[in-house]
Amino acid sequence: MLTELDQIEGQALQVLSSVQDETSLEAWRIAYLGRSSPLMQVFDQLGRLAREERPVIGRRANEVKRSLEVAFTARSEALRQSVLLRSLQSEIGYLLTRSDLTHRAAPSCLHLFTDSYPRLCRYGISGLSFSRSRNR
Repeated sequence: MLTELDQIEGQALQVLSSVQDETSLEAWRIAYLGRSSPLMQVFDQLGRLAREERPVIGRRANEVKRSLEVAFTARSEALRQSVLLRSLQSEIGYLLTRSDLTHRAAPSCLHLFTDSYPRLCRYGISGLSFSRSRNR
């Protein structure tokens, strides 16, 4: 049973490392942490084991479950940050193609940053401070 738990953990972590999007991540969560996953079947079989084996197998099953949950959370955060980074890069690319940064804007025009600040706030970049230049 311990070797089965090691195999479940190894296979799950290997598959998790190849997950590239949120849909695949959710499918992984269901396959390896869901009710009908091999890991949960081990938990179901604990009652049928000998009394001496239960604590050892149960402890290892809990370790595997915690390990998979931590790996899932880390992968989920990495994917979320990757999506955010791609969004910011496309937004910055849009802003750079929209404006000629070498040309000084007319005094009545908004600065590039002032103009794009609301869009940047949508992506979670807030709390930045800036002031208007008075060089005329």
